[in-house]
Amino acid sequence: VLAEFPRTSSLWVLLASLASLGAYLFVWTFARARCLNKHSLKPISRFWVVLGAALYLAGFVQAYRISNAILTQAVISASAADALVAQLVSMMFIMIGLLMGGLVCLIFWLFIFRARWHTLLGVSQATAGRKWGLWAQDPRFLDNSLLFCFHVFYLNYKMNRIRAL
Repeated sequence: VLAEFPRTSSLWVLLASLASLGAYLFVWTFARARCLNKHSLKPISRFWVVLGAALYLAGFVQAYRISNAILTQAVISASAADALVAQLVSMMFIMIGLLMGGLVCLIFWLFIFRARWHTLLGVSQATAGRKWGLWAQDPRFLDNSLLFCFHVFYLNYKMNRIRAL
């Protein structure tokens, strides 16, 4: 099963994510979902990945609109400046909301992936041999808090680690 998952260096995932301003996270997620869905009895819907990517993309479109508004209104009168500032603040809140919505969808998808991953590999909280702290004895176990904090990077690391065993 693990042989079908593409092996990717965690450093590459980090660099590609930074270079693409986070868009690579959705590409990585979509590719892993296809591999997992081939073997899962309950496939993960593409809805969350597509919705997350669409919201994230809409956030960047909004960022472009903000920069365009700033550049086109560079020389304005003092009375119009207040209206422009109000408009830019409003647009920035929309942009932040769209980008955060995309990331929330991505994190939601990761926890669905975690559940399917544990089912596929036969891992549970009880069988992981979990002690106090974050580290489980079973390397196939995906920790909630680490998955939330480091999402795709942690998942990529665990997939590579399991494959190396």
